[in-house]
Amino acid sequence: MKNAVKSGIYVGVFGIIINLIVYVIDPTLFIKWWFGIGLLVINLGLVIYFGLQYRKEEEGYLTFKEGFLHGFVLLLISGFIGILFSALLYNVIDPELPEILTDATIEQTRTMLENFGTPSDAMDEALEKVREDAPNSYTFGGLLKGYGILIIFYLIISLITGAIVKKSEPDFE
Repeated sequence: MKNAVKSGIYVGVFGIIINLIVYVIDPTLFIKWWFGIGLLVINLGLVIYFGLQYRKEEEGYLTFKEGFLHGFVLLLISGFIGILFSALLYNVIDPELPEILTDATIEQTRTMLENFGTPSDAMDEALEKVREDAPNSYTFGGLLKGYGILIIFYLIISLITGAIVKKSEPDFE
């Protein structure tokens, strides 16, 4: 687990650096779907990379269980670091950022609903729900709730990466 914790810290710090760069460039990128997919792909790649490094340290062999646990602990640690940074960002560094992101989310939702041809009464109702719910996701409690949901994705990613990095020792007769 020492290796997984160390790797999780590396991935968490890398995530902070990416988020700081995005924050400086354009914080509304945080709400773009493609940004989330990009981070998912990067995290998947990093979990595989660190899993393969761990397998090398273990003399080239790793069971699925070991690969899965390594990836899961790595993601839990990096995700927790990310939650702490986000809480710091939204509450200390830039307390106005949640309002900016909420407004951007409402506008993005409006555009999406218009593109789907949503009737105006349904659109107004949906936008009001976003207006009410979005600010809560930037509170510490909202971030923890989001982290709880992320744990499910961490499990799935860890299952995938565990299967990728496993390598059984050959059986000798």
